[in-house]
Amino acid sequence: MLEYQNFENQQSELLECYTSKKGITTYLFTWLNQFVQIHQRNLEQKDVFNINPQESIEYQTLKFQLNKESLIYSLLKSYPTKWICIILLKIGLMGILLLNPFLINSIVELFDSSGLDIWQFLKTTSLFTGWIMAIYSQISILSFYQKQVQIEVQAALSSILYHKLFSACLPLPSQAEIINLFQIDIPQITILFDCGVSLFLTPFQICGAIYIYFETVGVAASFGLIGMLIQVGISLIYGNIYSKLQKKIMTSRDNRVSNMDELLKGILTIKQNCYYKFFFNRIRDKRNIEMSNIAIQQKLSFYVKALFSIVPVGVMYFTMKIFDIFNLKSVLMVTQNYAQLIQSVNFIPYNLGQLLMAKTSIKRYMDFIQSKDVDQQILPAQPYQILVRDGNFRWRNSKNLFQLKNINLQIPKGEFIVINGKNGSGKSSLLYCLLGELERTIENSFVYLDGSVSVASQEPFLIQGTIKQNIIDESVMELDRYLQIIKTTQLLEDIQRMECGHNSEVGEDGQSLSGGQRKRVHLARTLYRHSDIYLLDCPFESLDHKTANKLMDELYEISQKDKKTIIITSNDVNQIKKCDRIIHLEDGSITYNGSLEQFKGNSQSNDLDSLDLIEDQSIQQSTNMQQSNKQLYNLIDKQQILVIENEDRSIGSLQLEIFKYLYQLFGRYQTLVIIMVFCILGMCCSTFYQLQLKSITEISNSDQSNEDQKADAVQQFLFVYPLSHILMALFTLFSGIFLTSKGVTASMLLHNNIINNLLKASVAEFYNVTLGSIIKNRLTNDIFQFDMNTPSLISSLFDSIFSFMASILGCLFLSSALSYPILICYLFLQTQYMLKYIRINLEISRLQAMSKSPLLNILTQTHQGILFNRHCKQTQNQVSCFYQQFNVYTRNSICSAALSSWFIQITCFLMLVMYVCILMVNYIYKINNKESATISMYLAVSLGEKFTSFILSFQSFYSNNVYFERCLSLINNIPKEDLSTQQYSDFENPMDRRNNDIHFSDHDSISQIEMMTINSVESVQELQDQNVLELNNVTLQYKNATVLTDISFKLKQRQKIAILGRTGAGKTSLMHCITRLVEPYSGTLKVLGQDNRHTSINRIRSLFSVVSQDPFVFEGTIQQNIDPNNAYNPIEIIRILSKYGLSQVKLLEKLQYQVEPHGSNLSLGEKQLLVLCRILLQKRKIVILDECTGNLDNQYCQLINLTLDLFMKDKTVIAITHKLELLDMFDQVMIMDKGKIIGQGSKQEILNQYLNQKVM
Repeated sequence: MLEYQNFENQQSELLECYTSKKGITTYLFTWLNQFVQIHQRNLEQKDVFNINPQESIEYQTLKFQLNKESLIYSLLKSYPTKWICIILLKIGLMGILLLNPFLINSIVELFDSSGLDIWQFLKTTSLFTGWIMAIYSQISILSFYQKQVQIEVQAALSSILYHKLFSACLPLPSQAEIINLFQIDIPQITILFDCGVSLFLTPFQICGAIYIYFETVGVAASFGLIGMLIQVGISLIYGNIYSKLQKKIMTSRDNRVSNMDELLKGILTIKQNCYYKFFFNRIRDKRNIEMSNIAIQQKLSFYVKALFSIVPVGVMYFTMKIFDIFNLKSVLMVTQNYAQLIQSVNFIPYNLGQLLMAKTSIKRYMDFIQSKDVDQQILPAQPYQILVRDGNFRWRNSKNLFQLKNINLQIPKGEFIVINGKNGSGKSSLLYCLLGELERTIENSFVYLDGSVSVASQEPFLIQGTIKQNIIDESVMELDRYLQIIKTTQLLEDIQRMECGHNSEVGEDGQSLSGGQRKRVHLARTLYRHSDIYLLDCPFESLDHKTANKLMDELYEISQKDKKTIIITSNDVNQIKKCDRIIHLEDGSITYNGSLEQFKGNSQSNDLDSLDLIEDQSIQQSTNMQQSNKQLYNLIDKQQILVIENEDRSIGSLQLEIFKYLYQLFGRYQTLVIIMVFCILGMCCSTFYQLQLKSITEISNSDQSNEDQKADAVQQFLFVYPLSHILMALFTLFSGIFLTSKGVTASMLLHNNIINNLLKASVAEFYNVTLGSIIKNRLTNDIFQFDMNTPSLISSLFDSIFSFMASILGCLFLSSALSYPILICYLFLQTQYMLKYIRINLEISRLQAMSKSPLLNILTQTHQGILFNRHCKQTQNQVSCFYQQFNVYTRNSICSAALSSWFIQITCFLMLVMYVCILMVNYIYKINNKESATISMYLAVSLGEKFTSFILSFQSFYSNNVYFERCLSLINNIPKEDLSTQQYSDFENPMDRRNNDIHFSDHDSISQIEMMTINSVESVQELQDQNVLELNNVTLQYKNATVLTDISFKLKQRQKIAILGRTGAGKTSLMHCITRLVEPYSGTLKVLGQDNRHTSINRIRSLFSVVSQDPFVFEGTIQQNIDPNNAYNPIEIIRILSKYGLSQVKLLEKLQYQVEPHGSNLSLGEKQLLVLCRILLQKRKIVILDECTGNLDNQYCQLINLTLDLFMKDKTVIAITHKLELLDMFDQVMIMDKGKIIGQGSKQEILNQYLNQKVM
């Protein structure tokens, strides 16, 4: 899954760096010729040339001068030369384009002259050739240069964003917001250069065009000026509406991605408790809001496009009618001059919309950049290593109103401190306060620290990699220290049980490990670092008592022996055996600061003392340590710089299946027929107009035509011209609106199917092996590109195809036959280069899309483990990793831009040759028919432009389908759970169907299954001998390692069993097996007498209420969190909670209290309490509790114990616990060790029989 590469030493096998080419050769793009010739194999990353050091993100970071008051000012100040160059290039292009009317006039005069004037022909040909070369070379250079600038700005802004993650105070924006800032907002900001300069120069271009218009047309230009002002007004209105819609789109996208991120985090809980429909509908609703705004935005663009086509028709109609302009020469002059006038105006809507969109993104970006930084006031304070004076602090940038009040602490070096308090008392906040993460509410509040800090947060943070890589991280490998930390954190036995030992993969977020193992690996990483102060937030949660007590002893020994200051937090004072001092918090204030003995008094638990006596007789530590040493010597490897995801990638041309699925998503033949009808009608209108133009020209110039014939021809033309052009505009509008509607439906289907398949995905085969950054990349950038571009690209493609066909028909009917061979040769050569360009650009597009996933992985891992990454690691090393991968993305982006400019120049050369040949042929042909020769030349130029437009439209459409290909690949390649026996499917995946019908079922089958199974449970409750759960010789393997071995036991109605065992014994794996998150390798598992192999997965899961080890809460109200299916009203919820004694809990008093994403404004204990309340509202008779009170303080534990005692009376219960005080609630106690059941009986029998074994 992971491939380690050092990109610094990676050189291109085929190409030199393009920056080694000096001067004009860089912008002639001849250095790409060898690159384009790659055809024997598929393009690989190593084939892409290296970049100029001045284009690297490192250089751009140093160059960029950020002014936090104004990002626009920062861009101007940081890139003044770039601005000037872009302005000069655009001015040059404007000047060349303004010459267009004079060039048209010279060509018309050439054909209008009598005889053959070689000198005039050579002069006109030279001017025409130079004008074409100047335009296309200027366009290609400007396009490449602008893209370079955009990439440089993107690099600088991305670097600033990444650096800000390390300095911004908590709570940070959600991962979804950070991803959207990086994926969407920053690229939108980079277009500020292009759009800003274009809008800045537009008034000057309009003034120049007006001057030329009046000079060449005279007073007839007055109507053109009116039409231009109308279009400018339309542009301003459009831009304002467009920007408002964009704000709504970005907000809804943030919400959708945030919900999607929560789905990925809580997928185990969602599956076990059958919350598919709720989370699917939740994301779908956010998606509906997003797509409705996108649809309005895209339809608005088509309406403006239609208006911009109709307004010129009105202008030209009144101009021709009032000023009697009907001959070919006059019509061409007026139309070309007006086209020149409105050319810049036509781009105002796009440029203004993009500029305002960039402004919205700038605000979103700067809101984060301008947020407050961590308090850096960390000063040496002897004789104390930590000193807090008059500490009054609160959370910044948060709705969390909790405050620390009047905190005064003096902690000398080498003290072992325990911070105790109930859930929500402020224990974690006090640790964060020491790190400078909280805001001072009183100016004279100070925190002083002397020494380096290493921190372990309450929620474990693991990176994708091996156990060894997680522990060592970026530190140097020290074998003796590594072995000592393994021993300290009680990981040795766990590692020895794993097939790959220290090289065992932990999976994303440590999914391959148990909760206790994740906690200890996370803790081992913190302790491995050489620091003066260790801050450990609830390090004993999720650990069995024996492991927790040994860990406590080891930590205390480190503090005393090495004179390290260690501060830990704990809910349960009974876990604490030794410490120098205990600090007790209540409601943000210190209420006790003294010795442990005085605080605890004589309240020791006999059960805990009994549990502490259990020792291990089966493991020989010395032998294992020697074996571990041998393994470790083989594990030492070279320091790797960067982790790159080996993401799946299609090769070769886009498969026909991609276009078939796209065809199905957009409505199959119905859509195709409707669009073709619109386009054919538009083509007919265009051809009819060309024929009418030729007819009126011939009649007007004919000596044989009388005045009546000329008048009739004029009237006919005045009718045909506006009618044909208005119909063409309307046909384009209707097809665009129709495609937008179909595009919204297609996007919804595509997105819904991804979410659907993610809900169905196999835990073992997908979630334990796939990085979430790949999924997020496809659900943010890829789906965004599909949403925004596909409908408009399809519309443009059809328009360009039929416009090109209209030009061909015009050439066939109106051009000289001598032009046909030239046109055929041109089309053939252009097609050859087009196919070559499309193929190589497709490969680059795939590499460019893939190079985003590692960047997202780095961003999300930095965000997720921000406390450790910020305070414990070298920021420069993490930044270097990000920089190296971003430079890979830069290489691909510059290559894509260079290829586009290269193709423009090739197109220019071929068109130029074709134009000169056509000009020569038609100049000779004009001796017989001047009008036909002029029209033939005009149509040849039009054909070249239309074919180029078609090529670019097809290339954009073809390359954009890379994003669709990637989304489709995710849908089709997600390994799903075995649904072959599922009789009632909650969703139907249209991409899996072989009948080629796209359909998505959204019926409420989950509720039907649940009610059916509940009824079946009620019906069998009368049979007291009925086995609710029966396991016979169940063996479970994961990645060729045996996790469970020959597990057999039975549970009858209302029977309750507690499962004990050290962390990593297989308890949670057994629960996953029972709920079919993983399938057993062998053996049978029956629920209600039915074999799991012959029963629907959802039907099995709908029987269980599961509280997982990691509490899962999500953004929404308290009521939504405890009642996701909205089955009860608030009064009913309060009544049910009162029944179990929970209605007076402070957290539950306000059901409409808003929970932030991932429950960031709740403590871990509060999250667990919400999860417990959730199962109280479910009408299910089998309950699985996985460490349900592991994160609660004593007060909450007592409350929950009473609640559980009431709740479990009529339930069948399986509970994993390390708390012996809960065992009296259970009929049986089961002991597990190393994936096996080693004992089963009553509580007393187990304690007596296994007193000397380390299993709990």
